[in-house]
Amino acid sequence: MKKGFCIVGAALLLFAQGYVSASIDDSTPPSSQPASGGRGWELIWSDEFNGQELDSSKWSRQVSTKSRNPRWDKGIHDWWWKADNAFLDGNGKLILRAEKHDWNTLYCGSINTNNIYEPQYGYFEVRMKAADTSKAVHTAFWFQGDNMGDIDGSGADGAEIDVFESAWVGDFTKSVVHIDGYGSNKQANTKRWNAPGIHSGFHTYGLEWTEDYLKIYYDGQLKTQYTNAKWIPQVGEYIWLSDGASFGDGDFQSQQNGFLTDAEVEYVRVWQKDTSGEQITNDSGQAVQYSEGWGSWSGNPGYQNDSHYCNTPWKWAEFTFTGTKAVYYGFKRNDLGIARIYLDSILQTTVDCYSSQPEYFVPLYETPWLPYGTHTLMVRVINEKNPASSGNEIIIDAFGSFNEYTADLNEDQKVDLLDFSGLALGWQDNYNLQQLSELTAQWLLE
Repeated sequence: MKKGFCIVGAALLLFAQGYVSASIDDSTPPSSQPASGGRGWELIWSDEFNGQELDSSKWSRQVSTKSRNPRWDKGIHDWWWKADNAFLDGNGKLILRAEKHDWNTLYCGSINTNNIYEPQYGYFEVRMKAADTSKAVHTAFWFQGDNMGDIDGSGADGAEIDVFESAWVGDFTKSVVHIDGYGSNKQANTKRWNAPGIHSGFHTYGLEWTEDYLKIYYDGQLKTQYTNAKWIPQVGEYIWLSDGASFGDGDFQSQQNGFLTDAEVEYVRVWQKDTSGEQITNDSGQAVQYSEGWGSWSGNPGYQNDSHYCNTPWKWAEFTFTGTKAVYYGFKRNDLGIARIYLDSILQTTVDCYSSQPEYFVPLYETPWLPYGTHTLMVRVINEKNPASSGNEIIIDAFGSFNEYTADLNEDQKVDLLDFSGLALGWQDNYNLQQLSELTAQWLLE
């Protein structure tokens, strides 16, 4: 009876928080997380490209009504996106095919989610194999905003975000954010980064997009980021996959007419941060206490543009919260060290804050779900560091806390929550969410 009651309580929590099953491909592993790692991501949309036909509830093929920009230096006088050049191969892959139609004409494939799915913020991941750039064909994973053409000196109202374009034959690529249209007022911010093996086999490309930054990942590794608000869209954008005429390297003229090369896509997956019920406390909040030896730093790209830092061994920062869970947010850089983490005065683990590329407002440690009550989470500086790091400094950016229990049920507790929806909603008259939260947490922890 206790078990059934608590499952109903968990069901009520999910329904009360607006839990909705989004457009997720049935063959996407439900536990999948971004290749870059991290915690707290909730899968909300995906396509694994199974079957014989492109899913028209998620994608539309792009068909050119006139030639796109010619590449005169490549001998490509006109090139077009054609419906027949974007298709599924029947073996779990989207194919974007490039063909030499005649001596100076290129046909390519393109699909996007325009007017179908235009999310705002999240983590977007594509696993794909780029087309052969040496044949003057480049592959792109990008986003477009409906109002990108509005001229206001900002990308807040929409931008073109090029996560990558494989227009060069070397082991590198570039990310670009375009704003203010494509006319005389256009602006662009280009960042080049190394991409080992980009022209060989499949690779995973990721975009983490929040109101504060764009982060670009390649095979799970952070490659570059945008933190200036000028370049960060604050509106929904649609996803775009395409190949086209290279504006960089490649030889088109010497190729035979007919098939040139394919770009292949294994999946597209989208996650949103599961922050339901999370309260963020800045590093300077009253609930955060510091031993002597910590300094404060304003004007950085962290949460609310400030943080605390310390490199003196055994100095500590302590966050006191009332609830069921907490998260420590810090920085990762090539000069940061290793910290010890304590929960209610008990050593839990260590966290390595080293990264070859700087990352800000990063969740470095997340407590397990706890009985509802007052708890303390301590971060302690120690004289240890990753061998690749040049220092042992630790940074406190913020802490997150939760006061409801929303953990996943284990295998023995999994039920079809829809079967309990009517019964669960009936408990609202006698139990509030906080009570159900505490009861469910207590039962699952026993």
